[in-house]
Amino acid sequence: MRKQIKNHFFWKYGLTHDGIFSDNRLPNLKSLLIIIRLFYGVLFYVMFREAQEIDSLVSKTISEPLWPIIWIDSFEFAHVVYFLVYGTVLCLSLAMIFTENWKVFIIFFQYAAIINSFGKISHIYHHLLIPLFGFIFVPSGDSKNKLRASVFFASTTLFLLFAYTISGWWKLKTGIKQAMIGEDSIFSINSLSNHMARVFIETNESSVIGEWLIYNPIYGSILMLLALYIELCAIFILFRPDLHRFWGLSIAFMHLGIMTTMKINFPHSIIALSVLLIASPFAQDKFSLKNIIFQLPLFGSIISGIAFLNSKKKPSILFYDGDCGVCDGLIQILLKGKISGISFSPLGGKSYSDIYSEQASYIEIDTVLFFSQGRTYMRTQALTRAFLLCNNWYKLIGLVMIIIPSDIMDFGYWLFAPFRKKLIKFNYCSLPSEKQRKMFIA
Repeated sequence: MRKQIKNHFFWKYGLTHDGIFSDNRLPNLKSLLIIIRLFYGVLFYVMFREAQEIDSLVSKTISEPLWPIIWIDSFEFAHVVYFLVYGTVLCLSLAMIFTENWKVFIIFFQYAAIINSFGKISHIYHHLLIPLFGFIFVPSGDSKNKLRASVFFASTTLFLLFAYTISGWWKLKTGIKQAMIGEDSIFSINSLSNHMARVFIETNESSVIGEWLIYNPIYGSILMLLALYIELCAIFILFRPDLHRFWGLSIAFMHLGIMTTMKINFPHSIIALSVLLIASPFAQDKFSLKNIIFQLPLFGSIISGIAFLNSKKKPSILFYDGDCGVCDGLIQILLKGKISGISFSPLGGKSYSDIYSEQASYIEIDTVLFFSQGRTYMRTQALTRAFLLCNNWYKLIGLVMIIIPSDIMDFGYWLFAPFRKKLIKFNYCSLPSEKQRKMFIA
């Protein structure tokens, strides 16, 4: 299974030194199943509460059934509702014991289709369907399946995060379009206050916090941009397990803020977040504010780079691909930059194996690593720190790279890395001077 992941174009990035599939992050199968059963337990309580309101659902009339329930016309509507509601409750109760995952998804999917067949699409169940579908593929029983189970659990988390990123992208795209034609957009100071005013007029409801934000639009604008950042960057969180709980709580508080100010409820979304992110099995129990800040999408690499620039430099190691012509060229550039306080070592060498121990045989090595003071930096963050150790104008390259978010630079790195050996052939090895030779270690 590790070999398959290592050769996968996407999941191989989970096999980094501190990735979600590394030895110090990989959860055991028992903890995964406990989290899944906890999710079923919470959903059981939700459906039990909704079962008490079943008569109001039976009294409604379906305008046009969605495709999952096109069969509904062949049966009495009331009987179908009773079957799906009570059947969901029964399947959830069994799933908490026997993990009958596929049965829960199928029947809840039908129930959600009925709820959305009354003329208006409600999004409250969509975030619940994501984990319900993903949990179908999580194996149970044999502890040897923990890596496979972790991959499917991570895949479920990926789809949930992707849903939020799509939402953020849609808001960003719409906001840019509105701003270009001079309309009120997400970037306008009065955007949130005007939106809440319209909601209060349409619903004839208001809230104390909402009214305060209407009269103080600058704070509402800040909150709107913060919510956009949280949603848009959600996809980056998957391979940053130290951010799982923090980001899950951030999105949950975003939903709670919307519920408090505009009376728009998202309880089902918070349930899904609680299972996949807030209770993430990949996150470590130890809380580190420094790690959270340094790993923030877009801004974390800038803050981390500035902190490194101002820190007291200690001996560092740059691990590179010894068979890569691009890497060899990079080393030559750094040597011309009169770099100091660093050693160069090939990926997979003795120093590499000593530092990363047992993980060295399988972690993703299609990159460059910078090891300093017990921390490892990858890809463009590694290059940034290497250039910052130069002692002539080459250091300017590192200073420029600091202000560019590593998430943006890494995108270009990922596009180029798979083809670097084909584009630039490794036909020679530059001979370093005697002084430079001492900088190379096994």
